Amino acid sequence: MATKTWLHAPLPFIANFGFKVTNASILGIGGQSTRFQGRLFGGLGIPIPFLFHTAIIPAAGFLQQPPHSVNLNEVLVVHEGRLPTTLDYAVRITQRENPHFSFGVGIGQVAGMIGETYVPPPYGPGPVPVDLQARHVLGINLGFRY
Repeated sequence: MATKTWLHAPLPFIANFGFKVTNASILGIGGQSTRFQGRLFGGLGIPIPFLFHTAIIPAAGFLQQPPHSVNLNEVLVVHEGRLPTTLDYAVRITQRENPHFSFGVGIGQVAGMIGETYVPPPYGPGPVPVDLQARHVLGINLGFRY
């Protein structure tokens, strides 16, 4: 993982970029992938000075997901190819210098409709969409460093 903080004009930023080897699928929601594999992740935030010596940091990030999941591939008859890359968008408020607190709110786009499964009659109509219902996930953070 590499992190760079640049707090100089014309555009201050905080960036990170990394590579991890994992078998977790969709942050563990979708089980395990078919094997351990390398995935990229990263993010970018732009600190904006605010009132009372604080800064607002709008940020965006991404996390690649494995292409397939052991548990999901067994039930999917029509697969859309790959599990979607996780994206997140957040805003954090913290102190500008020597930060001891932070408050953040973010939305994660994880996984929604990932394919179809087949439910035979009389229990179902045939092909049924598989929706993990995690496409819009809200996260709230409150941090304190002593």
